[in-house]
Amino acid sequence: MSSSTKTPVAASELIAPEAEEAAASGDMNEAAENADLERIRELLFGGHVDDVGRRFARIEEQIAALNSRFDAIESRLDNEAHLQGGALEEEQRERARVIAALDDDLKKRARELNKELQAQTSTLRGDVAAALTGIAAQLVGETETKRRSDG
Repeated sequence: MSSSTKTPVAASELIAPEAEEAAASGDMNEAAENADLERIRELLFGGHVDDVGRRFARIEEQIAALNSRFDAIESRLDNEAHLQGGALEEEQRERARVIAALDDDLKKRARELNKELQAQTSTLRGDVAAALTGIAAQLVGETETKRRSDG
């Protein structure tokens, strides 16, 4: 807070425009009192009011600057969110494509394994049937040999 020295003021300067109008209408004492009161207010509070006004102006400028920065940050965040959302959607689509391809590959491999298993099962059944036929023939041969030797 700075204190400033005021220079003496002439009496004509103490009368405000409202006081001049009142004097013209014939009410000089009331106008002079109002002018004196205004001048006293100006002397007592004028510097402080100006100082407070300058402070408010600076604060308003700072608020405007902060609002501008906030708007810029908000815009950048919105843009980044939009970009990230697009990237996420693209990644989801790519993963869905990969999963579908893997699913197709697994189904194809399962069909191939099923065919291979059926082929091996068929081969084993043929081998078992041939072995059983061979064993049965061998048993028949041994049985005939045993009957001849016994009998």
